[in-house]
Amino acid sequence: CAAVAAAPPLVGRYHDGPIRRRGKEPPGPAALEAVYTFTLEHPQVKWYLPFVRDLAGEPLTVTTDPALLLPLHTRLMDYHRAAFAARGYNASAEPPPREVVLGIWTTDKLALLPSPTSSMMHVQTSRPGACPAEPCLRGVTPRQYVDAVATPNSRRRIHLANNDFTWTGYQGKPCCWAEQSLRAVERILVREWALPRPAWLDKQYWTDLVGEADATAASAASSDAAAAVASSDDALPQAALWRAAQEWQRLSRRSSDASE
Repeated sequence: CAAVAAAPPLVGRYHDGPIRRRGKEPPGPAALEAVYTFTLEHPQVKWYLPFVRDLAGEPLTVTTDPALLLPLHTRLMDYHRAAFAARGYNASAEPPPREVVLGIWTTDKLALLPSPTSSMMHVQTSRPGACPAEPCLRGVTPRQYVDAVATPNSRRRIHLANNDFTWTGYQGKPCCWAEQSLRAVERILVREWALPRPAWLDKQYWTDLVGEADATAASAASSDAAAAVASSDDALPQAALWRAAQEWQRLSRRSSDASE
């Protein structure tokens, strides 16, 4: 839910962060994400900007400023007071946080670390005559874009995957932030190492993602690898090789059954 009518503004979907705990001891320090938004669609979040140490140079600020900690704590307790009371908990007894972490990106192009932005080119190119906001990407397909960004240095075999390094909803299939990263990773694994489709991943989804040619090549390479394992006699004892070949066949059958 979102609660941006009062200050300090709360913008959910917030969640509990990591909690330190040793054995059976009571829970120790923890983190609570109270504000999450990736645009200024909630302009009220500008309330937090005065507490950012160096917006143009460093997105991360860790502060113990009571001018932020105390109002934010009071706001959180008031917002959840009824829920606490329903469970017999006195919100007033909860101590304030020790510090607040602010991670705020700026879209100022002159900033040292400007905000990363997914390229919404599937929207920009949906109208006749429209061009991507980035002129250098005119005529670039979604797959070409993702592959180029995912492998900035092929000689060094350096590969990257992140939801901000992708074409949002590329291949015409909108997906969530985490899925975008996984889709890029899967394409890298298939293209660079010819890894076969995981048994749990839908066959048609995977083929559409990596492309028909790469899917065929990966399947052929995995079959060749299985045959090589079954015939090799110098890397592992024969018994282990036989067991590996049997396991491979079993997984292959399970993968086929799952996709049908």
